[in-house]
Amino acid sequence: MKIVRRVRFSWLLTLAVVVACDLLLTDPAPSVSTLVVSFQVEPGSLGGTSEAFAKVERLFVQLSPPDSVARDTIIDISPSEGVVRIGVPLKPEEHVDSLGILTRLGTDDGWLFEGSAVVNIEPGIPTTADITLTAIPDRVLADRDPLVIANVGETAQLSSAVLYATLDTIAGLVGTWLSADPSIVSVTPDGLATAVAIGQTELEVRYDTLFDTIAAIVSSVDNGTVTPTDTTIFRGDVLQYAAVFRDVFGSVLTGRVVTWTTSDGAVATIDAATGLLTTVTAGAVTVTATAEGMPAATSLTVLEPVAQVVVTPDPVAITVGTTVQLTADPQDALGNGLTGRAVTWASND
Repeated sequence: MKIVRRVRFSWLLTLAVVVACDLLLTDPAPSVSTLVVSFQVEPGSLGGTSEAFAKVERLFVQLSPPDSVARDTIIDISPSEGVVRIGVPLKPEEHVDSLGILTRLGTDDGWLFEGSAVVNIEPGIPTTADITLTAIPDRVLADRDPLVIANVGETAQLSSAVLYATLDTIAGLVGTWLSADPSIVSVTPDGLATAVAIGQTELEVRYDTLFDTIAAIVSSVDNGTVTPTDTTIFRGDVLQYAAVFRDVFGSVLTGRVVTWTTSDGAVATIDAATGLLTTVTAGAVTVTATAEGMPAATSLTVLEPVAQVVVTPDPVAITVGTTVQLTADPQDALGNGLTGRAVTWASND
């Protein structure tokens, strides 16, 4: 879609005696008529680009008479003034058919708008030309770089902006997207990117001859965590473990193959696929989950369960007003004493 702003140029020819110029006639020496170029901006045109138009500082005009050498003129202007004057050699009785006019408006950073027209000029008769200006794109930019998609099958919507040389956005213009390797990330022309496989490639957004390139990454595993962490349980218990893996950007990764192991199968075994752990005997092990070669681990302590508590002295003989110190000895099913166990005391009366 072309975005346009209509500008009216009013041409007024007046006579002035000056040195001869051979733009249109060479002999006899012509007078120079002053071509008054004025323009007005029609409201609502070139939607969204008023910021760029307000920055216009220079006007380029090329006059191309038929069968003659074109003449270029660059003039410093202000859009608020809207009037420039250009000297054109023309005899009082001479007229010009099909005078080509090419105009550009811009700044020192580059041209922003351009348009053209063809007019006929008669001496002493004001001539008008309606010129439709079109935007001159300077660059196209993607909305992000890089694009990171955490998991295969997920999508992301990209966008782009086409800019003037002043970096103002040209409303209504967008680029077309391409993928360097659709087997990793595919993308539709309007920028819907889909992760196809883990890896990295480049996406390009193009508008006419302008383009911008970004990196597109389908994440691999960078780190992980295992839950529960640093747990203590008893022999004979079972425990379900879970793991979460993330990429380098902190995004949670799904659909990754996770393999579970323990450091000592004599103490605890674990289902390699599900992470369900079963204790075997007392001891300490490390539980590890691995995805794409990246391990995540936690510690586990397995204790023998308390089968009985031996209290001494037993029985207790005590008189009113006296005290006696009791001790408790937690033991396993084989009568082995268990250390480090918390004992809580209570009386039934």
